[in-house]
Amino acid sequence: MLVAPALAGVLVGRSGAQLPLLLDAASYLALVVAGLSLRTRRKGLKERKAQLVPWRLRDDRTLAILVGVLAAGIAGVSMVQVVEVFFIRDTLAASTTLLIPLWVAGGVCNGGINVFTMVMVAGRTPPAARDGLSPR
Repeated sequence: MLVAPALAGVLVGRSGAQLPLLLDAASYLALVVAGLSLRTRRKGLKERKAQLVPWRLRDDRTLAILVGVLAAGIAGVSMVQVVEVFFIRDTLAASTTLLIPLWVAGGVCNGGINVFTMVMVAGRTPPAARDGLSPR
């Protein structure tokens, strides 16, 4: 998600807007095909239904706030990156390729935040609610 705006900026600078839009359409089509090709296993659901512990995100205030802040951060970063491309190219008359190392470093930091968030989620979720993750 963090590489896409940078790549789109480079592609728009090199070949215009048509190629990035076609690649974006193809990626969405691939996503739809991947979603339709998923198969789920439904065997044994009736037997295990009594063992499942109900869990909702909104029951844990800290975790709900963490997820909301993460979603707002991702949305903000995505919007800023689009604006940055036009600001760098048009206002500063610089090359968009200078931003790629900075975006890679930001992606690494984002990965660290995601790992921290998942550790928080795993630690705060009741073991019985982690279907398939808890030792039996």
